[in-house]
Amino acid sequence: MPSRTASNAVVFDEGCGYFLVKALTHGQKAQSYITRSLEDGKLYARKKLIADYVNLVPHSDVKFANLVHPLIAPELIDSTQYTHVKDALYFRFCNGGDLRQVIDLYTKKEEIVPEDFIWHWLKTACSHIASLHYPIDYRTAVDPLIHRDIWQGNFFLDWPNPIPEPATFPQILLGDFGSAQYVSDGDMGRGPTGIGNDIYSIAFVLLVLLLGKPLALAGNNVQQNEVWDLIPALYSDEIKRVAVELSAHVVGTRFRVRDEQIINWGEPDTLELARQLIVRGEEMLQRFAEEGRPASDLRWTKPEVSGQPLFFDDAAALDEWCRTDNEARPLTGKWHLVPVQKGTLRLLRRSNRLHRGQYQRPAKRGQEDDGEEGHQAKRPRRG
Repeated sequence: MPSRTASNAVVFDEGCGYFLVKALTHGQKAQSYITRSLEDGKLYARKKLIADYVNLVPHSDVKFANLVHPLIAPELIDSTQYTHVKDALYFRFCNGGDLRQVIDLYTKKEEIVPEDFIWHWLKTACSHIASLHYPIDYRTAVDPLIHRDIWQGNFFLDWPNPIPEPATFPQILLGDFGSAQYVSDGDMGRGPTGIGNDIYSIAFVLLVLLLGKPLALAGNNVQQNEVWDLIPALYSDEIKRVAVELSAHVVGTRFRVRDEQIINWGEPDTLELARQLIVRGEEMLQRFAEEGRPASDLRWTKPEVSGQPLFFDDAAALDEWCRTDNEARPLTGKWHLVPVQKGTLRLLRRSNRLHRGQYQRPAKRGQEDDGEEGHQAKRPRRG
């Protein structure tokens, strides 16, 4: 377990070096951590792709990360390419966590997610999707891009520092492009795997926001005309109407349904639909302001992150932390447990790798390297 008195910290030997700060929820495709750069002291999200999965299924995070505008997705800051494409990616850290965490916090308090925040999320999410599908303003590439994995856990919140008074809503970004793909001619207007999949995945997340939990619309579980009555009465008819309209299209995109439902499923003009929802969101937020409703304050949902590295007494303590706090998974990639001066975070061990104030990679690889030795592919920062 982490220690308050020990002075050993994990340093990932990637880029200029990163301290391990906190483990995040791991997925099927990758392990994620909050890290602190030895170069600038800022926090970054480290995403280490899982080799067994990536070797079987091509992963798109690296391919598309440089193409998506930082106003849409967390910016890729750094990457280290390992053998067998087991890349380690470092993204801009979003200090507000993800949308799933916000929903869970309100559910635990037995409160509904504020409607004005839902409208803010809806218009932002639709704007992101429209920009990916019709990349005129945001990307140099002209090929439409489908995200293909839109759910509440892939929307990230980022608060300004410091947060102004009165508090504004956090910025909302769409992350995890590991399943993304360009739209082929055959997908432009065809069913569940086509370009409409993203916009109707928005409907799925909207229902989760309104209900506080996922709702399966497949089969005979819930009929589309029952959605209105399931939404709490505290929400406006306008948001209920949007949910009902969009829920009609959820079948055939996210859930297992009868073959004839998929065959008969129609593809609308997703750009026009996204634009309509953006306008609705802006109009509703303006109406709330004109009615004198104060904007909902979501600052309490912002996770507390110390920004300090985790410290361990020894390797055994690190192993115990992996069992209890890292979902029983070992750390992967090239990393070292090194002595650190707590007050200054100066690395104390001296070697050809560790120097005063910075972390330096070896000039070239040797035959003794075990295959996890990465080569740097640092992405230039945007000016």
